[in-house]
Amino acid sequence: MWSFLRKCLDDCIKGHEKCKVAQDPTFYPQRLLRLTRDESSGDTIQLILTQDQPPSSPYITLSHCWGTIFPFCTTRKNISRVMKYISLSELPKTFQDCIVAAHELGIQYIWIDSLCIIQDDRQDWARHARAMDKIYENALFTLAAVSSPDGSVPFLGPDAPSDRGNWQAVNIDIDTGGIGCWSVENRSMQSQLKVRKYGPILMPGFINGPLEKRGWAWQERYLSGRIINFTQEEARWHCRTSQTCECIGIMQSAHPSLSKESPLAEDEGEKLTPIRKWRHIVTEYSRRQLTYSTDRLPALSGVASRFQASLKGEYLAGMWLADFPRCLAWYRRELSDSSVGKPKMWRSLDNGVPSWSWAS
Repeated sequence: MWSFLRKCLDDCIKGHEKCKVAQDPTFYPQRLLRLTRDESSGDTIQLILTQDQPPSSPYITLSHCWGTIFPFCTTRKNISRVMKYISLSELPKTFQDCIVAAHELGIQYIWIDSLCIIQDDRQDWARHARAMDKIYENALFTLAAVSSPDGSVPFLGPDAPSDRGNWQAVNIDIDTGGIGCWSVENRSMQSQLKVRKYGPILMPGFINGPLEKRGWAWQERYLSGRIINFTQEEARWHCRTSQTCECIGIMQSAHPSLSKESPLAEDEGEKLTPIRKWRHIVTEYSRRQLTYSTDRLPALSGVASRFQASLKGEYLAGMWLADFPRCLAWYRRELSDSSVGKPKMWRSLDNGVPSWSWAS
């Protein structure tokens, strides 16, 4: 798995021009986790201020579900301590696996929301919420713990959610008829083809899991230029240029969320105006869940910020002034648990959002 992911990352960095366009190599978040590996003392983890200790290499971000079991957090009370030392054992399993993945992929710096934002400081939280577009867009890649419903569930190792136990592999002898090989998508396989019994969907772009239902995670995926998805089946690579998975190993065109549907990417095929793109964004985002209804607009603010650069219009509570009359004609589909904020029949209007906005 790790060699597969290293190759995907290396190929993207060296050969994908589209994936380099939006990134600013000089940008770093206010705080990062710095990892240091020592053979004698083991892993050393500490929270650093990047202004005081400029990073020497790119950083990655983690997209994860908080769930009902809140992960280890940075607070005003413990920030002095975590800037000196964080024990690996006190971190939830999802974070521990992220650190393992970082080491395997040669990464020294990680941004994790619960650790890099002071969680009981509203000003610090608001400042970072406004910077989400830059944080995720400028990361080397985002690691997505797709199948972990909360921090207590790992995404690596035997305890991780997995469908691999249902896989079967058989060896099939191939009569090459003197040709010497069979060619599949320009990849030659000598004399033997390994076939695996799989589920009904075998597509690198298909991602399903608890993380995909979350509103904040939807924005994180939308803003990220590169994503490594750890699903219950395998690791899958997505970038603005291509997507692939361990089982197929063949590069395909980019996933829609990272290509033509993104306001940061060039359109391919059908031309979508910025306004039409935004309507699609709201439709997709509204299907996701949020723990706090007051996060409906903050959890989309990073996308709105990047979108504003291309639209160049005034943004009003989830709507654009340039399309305001049409935006006011929003309607709500049949209520379901998959909607943002798990809506009830009646919503209270105490979340600070105007009643004329879809986010109310």
